[in-house]
Amino acid sequence: MKQRNLLIGMLVVLIVVIVGILYVYNKPHRNVVGEAPTYSSSLDKMHNEFSADEEKASQKYFNKVVELSGTLTDLNKGENGGYNFVLESDGRTASGEIVELEYKESDLIGEKVKVKGLFIGYENLLEEIQLSECTITKF
Repeated sequence: MKQRNLLIGMLVVLIVVIVGILYVYNKPHRNVVGEAPTYSSSLDKMHNEFSADEEKASQKYFNKVVELSGTLTDLNKGENGGYNFVLESDGRTASGEIVELEYKESDLIGEKVKVKGLFIGYENLLEEIQLSECTITKF
């Protein structure tokens, strides 16, 4: 009787674990392009927040969709099909990868743009904001 109860208990635990793994594995991916930005700011303002208190600003923005405005200074095709970009404003920079580009590359270089993407970090050595899964809209 004890062995039977133990076997049934182990079987129930195994089924719960398998269902949990399948649920997490098949969970749909986050669509950053379709999300509305949580925060919309200028590149200068965001840098000022990091200069004042990096830890607090990191907690505020981490894994959130942000929209930054600035001048697009570099845009080139990456190895995996996306576009790597550099956004600049008064010597402050943000970089990342664009997954959907609706404009021609040559039309965007040197233009004021808004970049919407997922905030993934701040590089304090270079004072650079890092984004992923980005899209660009012109002003």
